[in-house]
Amino acid sequence: MLVTQSVLIPMLVGCLVCAMPILFAALAMWKVSQRKKELTRAIDEAWVDSASQLATVAGSIRTQDLMQSMSIKESEARSLLAKLGASNGMSTSINDDGELVVYAHSNLRVAPVTSWDAGKLDVGSQGSVRTADAGSTASANVADSAYSEALEELMQEQAASRMKSM
Repeated sequence: MLVTQSVLIPMLVGCLVCAMPILFAALAMWKVSQRKKELTRAIDEAWVDSASQLATVAGSIRTQDLMQSMSIKESEARSLLAKLGASNGMSTSINDDGELVVYAHSNLRVAPVTSWDAGKLDVGSQGSVRTADAGSTASANVADSAYSEALEELMQEQAASRMKSM
């Protein structure tokens, strides 16, 4: 009985020592698979966000537009449009050619023109609008600068995502 215990205890300790690297490897593989899922989800969200920004700037976007602007395949563009159409702030329709078109909704509300006295408005040289009575100025060239900034930002994000994927 004494011989059995003296052999059994070192054998159990040896098995535990040998099993520890296997357990750590299994844990590491599980963490890698979880991280891969998170990264895949984040990359998908980034693609949808980029397409959403593009649709917001353009107002509407088709498969061909998405393929050209993001340099992706047609199947990827269709999948991206479907995901984009399911997101908030977007609506979809099928055009006469049978192609999916996604439209961006603006949260901007514009007051009716009838509430302004059109005779008292003076358009300045740099696109600013000035009222004759109060002399206050409101910027009207927001559309041009916002479009340029959004397009430049989108191109920088796409370049960064391509560099990360390489």
